[in-house]
Amino acid sequence: MKNNYRWFCIIVVLLGMAIPGMAQKVSDKKEIAVFNLSYYDWNIPNAALGAIDEQIRAVFINMGRFNVVGLTQRLGVKDVNAFIEKIKDFKSRNVQIPEKVLMGQEAFTEADWNRLVGAFLVVIPSVSYFNLERLRDGSYKASIQTSFTILNVEKLQTTAQFYVETSGQDKTQNGAIKAAIDGIPLLLQFQLRKVEEFQIKSGIVQIMGSDVIFELGKNMGIMVGDEFSIVAYRQVAGFQAVDEVGLIVVKEVQDQFSVGKVIYSSRRPQVGDQIQEIPRIGFEGMLYGGAFLVDNYDLPFIPQLGLKAVASRGFFSTRPVVGAEIPLSIATAALSLFDIIPMNAYIGAEITNLYLGRVQVAPTLVVGVGGAYLGDNARAFFNTDQQYFMTHVGGKAFLTLSALVSRDTKITVDAGYALWLGLAEALIDVDDKSYFATKVGPFVNVGVTFK
Repeated sequence: MKNNYRWFCIIVVLLGMAIPGMAQKVSDKKEIAVFNLSYYDWNIPNAALGAIDEQIRAVFINMGRFNVVGLTQRLGVKDVNAFIEKIKDFKSRNVQIPEKVLMGQEAFTEADWNRLVGAFLVVIPSVSYFNLERLRDGSYKASIQTSFTILNVEKLQTTAQFYVETSGQDKTQNGAIKAAIDGIPLLLQFQLRKVEEFQIKSGIVQIMGSDVIFELGKNMGIMVGDEFSIVAYRQVAGFQAVDEVGLIVVKEVQDQFSVGKVIYSSRRPQVGDQIQEIPRIGFEGMLYGGAFLVDNYDLPFIPQLGLKAVASRGFFSTRPVVGAEIPLSIATAALSLFDIIPMNAYIGAEITNLYLGRVQVAPTLVVGVGGAYLGDNARAFFNTDQQYFMTHVGGKAFLTLSALVSRDTKITVDAGYALWLGLAEALIDVDDKSYFATKVGPFVNVGVTFK
């Protein structure tokens, strides 16, 4: 009897360990064929077309989650339905593929066609808008809108369709076009990671305090700073409901596995828990308002509005920071009438990050410049091409305290000291309350951070 009871306990334990593992879904690489860019009647330089093709293909390769088949043919969005019908025709009739298959204006060899229909997914990029214009200051601005249609060859249906819009400005036409093209990879990768079929799924294999280890790593393009949700399943009226019960941030990535920090979880994470990638664009943006506690004419402080961006994907402990802020004063109001906007810009880093559950603490150092942005009217009045007139140099040292109020939003407070040295003081005697004087003192900013 005791032996029977012992075996019963062992079976129960083994089943408890096995059932979560059986429910796990672990992503693997997908076979994907990528057409060259279709551009219809848009007048786009050949060199630009080649550059866009290379950028698009590089995104799929560098994401690490695809086995990419590159195609030299260009297939337009208008040909998608005909393309699907032709594949259906060959599959349903099970006939021998001819030496050449004509699709739209493109001819496929038998080998090309076999590679194409053998892929799990097919990507059809197409230019849906292109414009190159010369601006009033003589520079050029290029705008490109590219549509992406993704087909599931096995199911013979469209998996996803989205648009990527980028623009660039430069003194030359080629420079403006190149700047617009260079903006494609970041947005394209983000859009691809938003497609649920492409999102990485894995399972927790070990728990170490507040850290978890899960399958997949560099082999699937996972990076530090990536976020995953802990997923739980439940049955509702015969249907399976999916709930996000926790959040993990990746702190270490190896070839075959990754280590994540549990930020929060409504229940204790367990070995076998399913996790799923949360697509992020790669940086966190903070909109804030605050006060620089120095004399400002009739006020004991300078109100300020700003925007701060922190790189998140590819970084965990030390993270780059850039930002810009507008000091508000009587001088600001007066200068704005002449199309002149006072503005400080800074760059630096969060030196380290301490995660205390939903609370995040980061000592930060930045350096920057202060001055004014000159709009079109101001540049015309002063007869200059200079867009920014520098009046100060300096920096800030502060502590960033953030509280995660939802999966995608944080309330953030920056508090510390700022020093802005007035450049004009080296040439003329400047009143301490003047906009051009050296400013040093404490500040505090409060804002909302969007992940």
